[in-house]
Amino acid sequence: MVYVMGIDGGGTKTTGVISNARGEVLAEVTVGPSNPNGVTKESIKQEMTTLFYSLKEQHTDAFFNVKSVFAGMLGGSSICEKKDV
Repeated sequence: MVYVMGIDGGGTKTTGVISNARGEVLAEVTVGPSNPNGVTKESIKQEMTTLFYSLKEQHTDAFFNVKSVFAGMLGGSSICEKKDV
């Protein structure tokens, strides 16, 4: 089975899902913000760690067999401009 992960990161929350090729959602979680314009890099790391851990706990097989990840992250161009990244 083919699994994909989608991540929608923003200024107030970040949602991640894993679905199969038919579009059926097998795991879903919403965590805190991930916009680098409003939170620290460390906070983003913590939120993403929580997101991935929760998705893995909900459907371990799908998590370890994800073939593609699609992410839309608000503020991404800002973090690319910083020299510490």
